[in-house]
Amino acid sequence: MHKVIALLIAALSIGACSGGSTPPATACNNGVEPSYLYRSGITHLEIYKPATCSYEPLFIKGVNLGVATPGKYAGDLETAATKADFLRWFQLMSDAGINVVRVYTLHMDFFYDALLEYNTAREASGLTPLYLSHGIWLDEPAPAVDLYDAALTASFTTNINEVVNAVHGNITLASGAPRFGKAYGTYTSDVSKWVLAWIIGREVHPDEVELTNDAHLLITSYTGSNLSLPAGSATEAWITARMDDVLSLEKSSYAVTRPISFSSWPTLDPLTHATELGASPWEDYQQIDLANIDSSNAPTGVFYSFHAYPYYPDFMSEDPTYQSYSDSQGANSYVGYLSDLKAHYTGRPVIIAEFSVPSSWGSVHTSHSGMDHGGHDETTQGTYGARMLQNIHDANMGGGMLFAWIDEWWKPTWLTNEFDYPFARRAYWHNIMAPEQNYGLLGFVPDTPTYSTLTQKGGGAWAGSNITSIQAGVDASFYRLNLGLSSALTTSDELLIVLDTYDDTRGEDTIATASTTPVNQIASSVITTQKSEFLLHLYYDSGSWQAQLYVGSDYDLYGLYGDEHSSNLQSPTTPTDLWNPVKWKTNYTTYTGTDRFGGTYSSFYSLTSNVNFDAGKLQVRPDGGSINSRDAVILTSSNVEIRLPWGLLQFSDPSQLQVFHDLDANTNTQDSVASAGIAQSIIYNGASEGETERHAWTAWTATIPTYSESTKQSYHVYKTAIANIGN
Repeated sequence: MHKVIALLIAALSIGACSGGSTPPATACNNGVEPSYLYRSGITHLEIYKPATCSYEPLFIKGVNLGVATPGKYAGDLETAATKADFLRWFQLMSDAGINVVRVYTLHMDFFYDALLEYNTAREASGLTPLYLSHGIWLDEPAPAVDLYDAALTASFTTNINEVVNAVHGNITLASGAPRFGKAYGTYTSDVSKWVLAWIIGREVHPDEVELTNDAHLLITSYTGSNLSLPAGSATEAWITARMDDVLSLEKSSYAVTRPISFSSWPTLDPLTHATELGASPWEDYQQIDLANIDSSNAPTGVFYSFHAYPYYPDFMSEDPTYQSYSDSQGANSYVGYLSDLKAHYTGRPVIIAEFSVPSSWGSVHTSHSGMDHGGHDETTQGTYGARMLQNIHDANMGGGMLFAWIDEWWKPTWLTNEFDYPFARRAYWHNIMAPEQNYGLLGFVPDTPTYSTLTQKGGGAWAGSNITSIQAGVDASFYRLNLGLSSALTTSDELLIVLDTYDDTRGEDTIATASTTPVNQIASSVITTQKSEFLLHLYYDSGSWQAQLYVGSDYDLYGLYGDEHSSNLQSPTTPTDLWNPVKWKTNYTTYTGTDRFGGTYSSFYSLTSNVNFDAGKLQVRPDGGSINSRDAVILTSSNVEIRLPWGLLQFSDPSQLQVFHDLDANTNTQDSVASAGIAQSIIYNGASEGETERHAWTAWTATIPTYSESTKQSYHVYKTAIANIGN
C-alpha cells in the first residue's frame, strides 16, 4: 500500500513538471524536492537546486573510468581497482575539476560503497558531489547477430535489471561468488541520488545494424509507456525499446527516472560524409538516428551521446567543409564535425561521451588538426584534451567525458597488434608505443630497475676511449642502457649503439657510409662481429641533438598489417648491409568495392603508401634540458641514458623474452621466438669501442615489475585548463 501511495505521489509530481518548468511553488516552499533531480534540457543536462527552486544546467567535465590496473584485464573487476583506489581517484577527479565519472557497466559492490562514502563526506562539508553517468553493457557476440536475437536481448534485459537495482543498493548477485568477466556482490549502497544519467549500450557495429534492419523490414516504429518512436528503422526501434525498459523499471521500482541515452559513434552518425560515400562504406553505410524519439511521457527526457575523436574516421579530417573550420589554436576540422553534429540534433543536449588523444610514443592515425592518434607527450595530451573540451563547449553541447582516467596496459591497438602478443600476456608489460594503452590522466610508472654492468664479449671489463662503462636494465616499459662517459659529448661527436636482440646467427654486421644505407654520418665503414637487428644513431645536427633508430631491412615491419606481407619477416642469416629508419605506415586506404559485407572489395586494411609515422625518430634531452615524457636519450656531462620502448625493438612479449619472428608469410599467424638477451656494439666517432656480452633478464610470469601510480603531466595541464571552461 505504501508503495502504491509513493508511486501516485511521484506520478503527480512528474505530471506537474512535464512541461519542463520548475516544480510547483507549493512543493518548493514546503521543502519537497521533485521526484526527479535531473532532467534533459535543451542544450544541457540540468540539476534541481532546492536553494533556488529551479533546474540549473551542468556543463559536464567528465571522465571515463576503467579499472584494469597493470596485470589486469577489463573483466578482472574483482581483483583490479580496489575501494581504496576508488576513494583516492574520486578525490583526484574532484581536485581536477571533473564533475562526472562515467562507467560502462556494473562494477563490484565496493565501487558503490566508495562512491557513497566519498559523496556523503563531500556533501557534509558543503562540497559538490561527484556525479555518476552509468552505462548498461550490451554484450558483443562474435560473429555479430541481429539485435532482436532472443539471447542477446535477454542478456541485455538482465544487465538492465542488475544495474538499476545495484545503484539503488538493492540486489545481491551470485551470492558473493565470482562471475567470470562480470561484477558481483551484495549491493547495499544506494548511490542513485548521484546518478546523473544513463548511457546504455555500446558502439554498435554497422554489420549489426545491417543484419537487424534487413531481418525486420516491417518494424518501423515503437510505442512504449515512456518513450516512443513514431518512425525509424528496426535498430532504432530496438534501442528505443531498451531505453524505455530502463525508465520503466526504475519508475516502477523506485518512483524515479533520469535522463537517458544510447551510446553511439561517428561511424553510425546520421550525417552524410561525401569523402566516405562509395569509398569506405564501413564508416558511412549505416546509421542510427534517435532524433525522432517522442519523450513526452518521460519528463526527465533523452539526450544524444557520441564517442568522437579528431582523427577517426577519416572523414573527420578529410571533409573539405570541416577543414575550413578553426579555433584559437589553428586549423581544426574537429570543430567542423561538432558543429555539423550539433546542427542535426536540436532541442536536446548532445554529449561527447568519449574524446581525447593518447600520450603514446607511437601514432597510428593522423588528424587535420594535429590531434593525432598518438605521438604526443603528456603535456601535449593535456593541452589537446582541454582544447577538445573547449571545442565541445563552444559548439553549445552539454559537455564531454575525457577518455580516460587510467592507462590500461591490456588494450590492443590495430597496428601494434602485429607485434605485441599474445593477448593473454599483454597486460603484463607496457607498450608505450601503443596509443590505446596510453589515454589515461593517471599512469603507472615502473620502478627504476636494478642495472647490470655489461662486460666485453669474451670477458673483461669495458674499456673504451670515452665510453667507460655500460649498464643495462629492464622494466615493464623500456629496455634501458646507461653509458658512462669520461667526458661530456661534444657537438662534433657521434655515437652508434647497435643492438642484437635475439640470435647470434641473424642480423646485419656492416655499418657503412655507402649509398645503400641511410646511416651517412659516420666516418668509415665498421664491421661488427655480432649480427644485429637495430641501430641507434646519436649525433648533433641543425642546432640540436638527434636520435634515429634503424632496423635491418629484412626485419623491417613497415606496412605490416594482417596478412599483407608477402615474405618472411625475419632477421636474416645472410646480412644485406641495408638499414631502414623505423617508420610505421598508418592510415589505410578506402575500398574499391561497394558492399563491405556482400560484394567484391579490395583488402579492408590495405594501407596507403604516403602516410608515415617516424616511429624511430626519438627525442633527446640535452644536458640541463627540460624533462619530457617522450625522452628516449638523456644526456649529462658523465652519462648517456637510453630508454627504448619494447614495441620499437619488436619484442612481442618482453616478460617472456619473446621477439617477433615471422615463420610463414603465407599465414596470418603471430609468430615469435625466444631471445637469448640483448648484446650491444658501440661505435664512437667512426671507430668500434667494442661489443658486450648478452644481457638477459629473468622472465616475469604471474606478476609484473613493481610500479607506482602517478598523475601524468596531462592531468595537471588539463586541470589548469578546464578551470576556465564554465557552463
